[in-house]
Amino acid sequence: MEHEMIGTCNTCGYSKRFKFGGGRLKFQNVCLGPAINTKTGKMETINYKMYDPMVYKVYTDIELQSEHPEYLDKFKYGNFIIYPTGNFCPSCHNKTFDFSIKVTVE
Repeated sequence: MEHEMIGTCNTCGYSKRFKFGGGRLKFQNVCLGPAINTKTGKMETINYKMYDPMVYKVYTDIELQSEHPEYLDKFKYGNFIIYPTGNFCPSCHNKTFDFSIKVTVE
């Protein structure tokens, strides 16, 4: 399933919509998710299955997440996991960026 999500920072108020996952017809080749463009510093939605690691840092990377216990809720699509809280904010650079699902699309 593909989710329309929003990330919101609890410190600076920055927010950004993005997609996570893939639909029924494209799941084998597509897993959309949030990433930081290392050249611009901005958050973008990219395909986690096909991206340039020299240009993007993905939110599945431990560097962009706070430590989370295994039992904590998480958003998972295949092998890709993002956590709802404690993520890196591209605006204020704190780990106070929270993700939530707005709409689920098949």
